Amino acid sequence: MNPGKSEEVMGEALIVDVSSFQPVRLDYSKIKAAGVIGAMVKATDGLNSPDKFFLDHVKGFTDVGIPCGGYHYLLVRKKPTLQDAEQQADQFVDRYLSASCTLLPACDNEDQENTGCTVDEWLEAIRTFRDRVKARLGALMQYSYPYFWGHDLGKQVANATDLGIDPLWWAEYATFLTPPKPWTKATLWQFTDKGDVDGIPGKVDLSRLAPGMTLADLTRMSSAVSVPSEGHNSSDFTDDETEPDPTANDPLV
Repeated sequence: MNPGKSEEVMGEALIVDVSSFQPVRLDYSKIKAAGVIGAMVKATDGLNSPDKFFLDHVKGFTDVGIPCGGYHYLLVRKKPTLQDAEQQADQFVDRYLSASCTLLPACDNEDQENTGCTVDEWLEAIRTFRDRVKARLGALMQYSYPYFWGHDLGKQVANATDLGIDPLWWAEYATFLTPPKPWTKATLWQFTDKGDVDGIPGKVDLSRLAPGMTLADLTRMSSAVSVPSEGHNSSDFTDDETEPDPTANDPLV
C-alpha cells in the first residue's frame, strides 16, 4: 500500500482502525475527545489466528461511547495451499459476535501473504467469504486499495457487478476519492496510514465517511439475523493463543 503523508486532523469526525499492532492500553477517552466517532478493529487473520487485542480494544472503545466494527484479513493461499474461505468466515463471525460490535463487518482484501493467487481464486474466495458472512450477519463491507484491486485483479474484478452491492471501504491516499469498478460510491474512505490521534501512540490509519454518507450507513442493521456456524469447528483458537507477527500481513495498521 502506498504510504500516506503524516496527518493530524483536528475537528473532523474520524474512524480509526486498530489491531494488536497498537498497544492494548490506549487512552480511549482521549481518542474520543480527538473527534473519533467509530473504530474498525481487526478480529481475525486467515485461519485459526485471532487478533489477541480485539476484545480489549472493542471494550475500550465502546466503554467511552465509540461504536466498533470488526475486520478480517482474507488469506486466499498460504504457501502453497488454498485456504478455506468459508471456515475463515465462520471464525470471523464468531469472533465478531463475541464483542459488542455495531458497525459493519469488513473483509480486508490485500496481496501480502497471498502471492501466487490467480484472479479466479481471489474472486472465488471473496465471494465464498462474503456469502457466508452475509448469511450469518446480513452485511459485509469490502476493503481494498487501488494498486491491488485495479492493477493486480484488473478487468475481471471490475466486471464483478455482484460485489458492487456491498459497502466499500476504500484506501486512497489522495485529494479526491475515486471508487473502483464495480462500485459507484464508497461508504468509508481511508485517507492516510500515518495519522496522529491523541490517545494512540504512534501513527494510525484514519478514515472518514465518504461524501454523502453518515454513521448510520456504517452501522450494521440490528434486525440482521445472526446465524450459528454449521459444519466448521470455528472456535479453534483462544484469546491467549500465540499469534504470528501482526504487522506481517496487515497494512491496515
